[in-house]
Amino acid sequence: MSEEAKKPRFWNYPPPKQGPDVFSVNNAAPNPVLRGYPLAVAAWIVASSSFVSNIFWKNAKFDQLQEVKELDAYDPRYDPTVIPITPPSDAKPVSLNDLPAPKPRQHPQQHYTSGDYVSLYQARKLTPSDVVEVLISLISKEAGGEHSIAFLQCRADLIRQAAQASTRRYQEGKPLGPLDGVPVAVKDEVDLKGYKRTLGSAMDFTNKDDETAWCVKQWEDAGAIVIGKTNMHEIGLDTTNNNPHTGTPPNPHNPSHYCGGSSGGSAYSVSTGLVPIALGSDGGGSIRIPSSLCGIYGLKPTHGRVSGHPTRDLGVSVGVYGPMASNLDDLRLGYRVMAKPDPSQALGKMEEEQGEG
Repeated sequence: MSEEAKKPRFWNYPPPKQGPDVFSVNNAAPNPVLRGYPLAVAAWIVASSSFVSNIFWKNAKFDQLQEVKELDAYDPRYDPTVIPITPPSDAKPVSLNDLPAPKPRQHPQQHYTSGDYVSLYQARKLTPSDVVEVLISLISKEAGGEHSIAFLQCRADLIRQAAQASTRRYQEGKPLGPLDGVPVAVKDEVDLKGYKRTLGSAMDFTNKDDETAWCVKQWEDAGAIVIGKTNMHEIGLDTTNNNPHTGTPPNPHNPSHYCGGSSGGSAYSVSTGLVPIALGSDGGGSIRIPSSLCGIYGLKPTHGRVSGHPTRDLGVSVGVYGPMASNLDDLRLGYRVMAKPDPSQALGKMEEEQGEG
């Protein structure tokens, strides 16, 4: 076998193991057989009595899981997590300033692209601070904003702080790149420092360490200004974005129709032109469905490509985070920046081990 053929083709590929040369023996005691009416009665008793439920729970030793404190900070994995190994490349890492800027809009009736914002900033015709003041008045619930139905939270102090920093960079001629000063929106499903995480529900899932998800942090590090957390279908478990707790954003093209979900607030914010790029999440269509219904672009990336760490993913085996945008240039830019490998996750570890991180 050639040396090339001996090289591993996959990272984290499980090695073959010899199985035990014994027959399986079931030593479990026989359980009573219940069917029909007796089964229905037994199920009703267990479901209606917390005392009986606790007996069965403890008998199965499920209560012992609560005593394993290491599980509190454990990110679930569905092994084998196998990733193809690509040949080493001589290409040098691309900096933010080297990324091609999206083109400005081609028609006055189209929404602003990130390229429009950057061009106006560079020409000193507009500042990021000017932009966020208008947006805050449109999306803030406290101000009774016209589009506040699409947003759950809008921290004006944090938004202004980020805009002022971006404005200074443009005044000094040192913008960070094609995302600097560009307003973006973030679905409530991810952690964002200074904001609650409710998943569009009456509950609180906020990270106790008050951290920002890796993918959103990459946007912020590139200078993008997060203007708030967007509405979503409750717990992300449907595709309409009809939410009795937080309100239901209408379809921007037809207010009598849904905008789709569960990333409906993000789709609304892009489709109305509030932001050129927004973050969504997708397990069974939660980016693709609202993008389609609202006439924008949305991408469900490859699993493991975009990290949301430390956000606890509700469906890590199917769910991913991805960009939503009003044009393909911004979709590409948003994805390129947010998909930077996270050293704490499997794909980032692999690239570090290969010396490509």
